[in-house]
Amino acid sequence: MDLQAGAKASAAVLPTEAAQGSPGAPLKPSPPTSAAGETCDKLTQTASEELDKAAALIEQCGYHKRAAERDELNGVLDGKRLFRDLPIHV
Repeated sequence: MDLQAGAKASAAVLPTEAAQGSPGAPLKPSPPTSAAGETCDKLTQTASEELDKAAALIEQCGYHKRAAERDELNGVLDGKRLFRDLPIHV
């Protein structure tokens, strides 16, 4: 197979910039869907339960290094912050 035929075969398999509208444009994923109604309520309840467990473990074990992260997530749950705006912890 020559080089030109190989390039055409690869282009047929991989998504191209042209499929997104303009040549050279980066590929963009579609935005995530938002949870609403009952699904949102269930996710909020689960998050609240998990944060309560984390708080109990922090108190029992005395591992307060994670207390700041727990507080940040509680702020998201309370609607005071956005999850996307939280700092990355490593």
